[in-house]
Amino acid sequence: MKLRNDFITEIQHLNGKKVILTIVQITQETHPLGPIGYMMMGAEQTNLISKADNEYKGQNGVQEIEAEMELINVDGGYRLIFIADNYECNCIEIFRPEPPMIIKGIDMSLWWSYHPLNQNEINQLDLLKDKYSPSNSTIEGDCHPIREVFVNGIRHGK
Repeated sequence: MKLRNDFITEIQHLNGKKVILTIVQITQETHPLGPIGYMMMGAEQTNLISKADNEYKGQNGVQEIEAEMELINVDGGYRLIFIADNYECNCIEIFRPEPPMIIKGIDMSLWWSYHPLNQNEINQLDLLKDKYSPSNSTIEGDCHPIREVFVNGIRHGK
């Protein structure tokens, strides 16, 4: 679950603040193996992109979301929680499982989870803990790999 240290260092000053989160899905254009790699992922990937585009009003697998961010320290690394009040799936988590998956020299290890904010996430917060309560939404989110994440234009991958 270790996000790149240089990325954490660059965004640390944004901890607890409102940011612009940009999620880039794995598409034909962003998969390291191109259209063939994307096709190998199957039709489910197209459905995942469409579902996320619908939830966050994204286009072509790119979601740009205004949210408050908190860094969560886990097992010597970090994951990120974003809370975006304007959406039913108002809790977004970004994490990177170990070991990283590298394809043609490109890190394809980032994952995101999006769902209604629940008490478990609130209990993990420090800076934002008192600002939010659990969501009443019954909508289901999803969790799957993504190609890249940007926080205020700062990119995780290099």
